[in-house]
Amino acid sequence: NLTYNQLRTIPNDLFERLPQLTVLDLSHNLIEHLPILHQSRSLTVNLSHNFIHNVHFNIDSHHYDLSFN
Repeated sequence: NLTYNQLRTIPNDLFERLPQLTVLDLSHNLIEHLPILHQSRSLTVNLSHNFIHNVHFNIDSHHYDLSFN
């Protein structure tokens, strides 16, 4: 849970460095861009209440909450 931390970016290799991660809450931060996800495992990411304007998804096994961006 990384809510309310004023995070602006997510490292591109975050999910590769944390292979056991299945749920990540990044809500209520200052994130504008998402890293490209390359893994095949299922991942749930809450990115609500950030500043994301454009999103491109290549993988269907992930679940994103992008509300209030």
